Amino acid sequence: KERIGFDKNAIREKPALWFTNRKVKVDTTRHVIDQNLELAHNVGQASACPSGGAGERAEARPTWNAFVEPIEAKGEIVLLPGAGKPDKIWPYFGELAQRIGPKALVVWGPGEQVLAQATGARMAPPTNLRELAYLLQKAEVVIGGDTGPLHLAAALGTKVIGLYGPTDPRRNGPYGQLERVVDRFRSTKSMESISVEEVVNVLERVTSE
Repeated sequence: KERIGFDKNAIREKPALWFTNRKVKVDTTRHVIDQNLELAHNVGQASACPSGGAGERAEARPTWNAFVEPIEAKGEIVLLPGAGKPDKIWPYFGELAQRIGPKALVVWGPGEQVLAQATGARMAPPTNLRELAYLLQKAEVVIGGDTGPLHLAAALGTKVIGLYGPTDPRRNGPYGQLERVVDRFRSTKSMESISVEEVVNVLERVTSE
């Protein structure tokens, strides 16, 4: 009888408003994870997630222990060239892979094989979700745009570098690692304006931490 959801200012799928009869107002300037935690708090549910804002790094505690090992992997720099939308794709992964050298490993999903091959880097085999999680957890650093595997890597406690153009990292960035984002949302909103040199500089900083 009671159907709870975001109010009209926070909901992305507007028709969902028709199906809720208790609409909760949240702070839409905060990270999307914090917005969901605020929604849960407003309906009396205790949060199981770390407290604090997205800029504060929480201690990750991965709960998946039975990873499948698709390839021998440890300490690679994992590249994620794919994205759900074309404007989220960074076009310079090939140049970055050359700069990184043998440690570069390209991870790809359905429909992304040609994009992955174009980087010229060593390619991971096709993976299911658990195999993907294994590779991401074993990586030294994961580099990608606003895409699911980047957020999975952050949730598993791996260091990530997010490349953001058309989407706002303050809302959609890798939770707890916003200081490792290269952000163009507040300027060009274009992935092409992110240079290889910029990403290499962030990578050097992250690997030395």
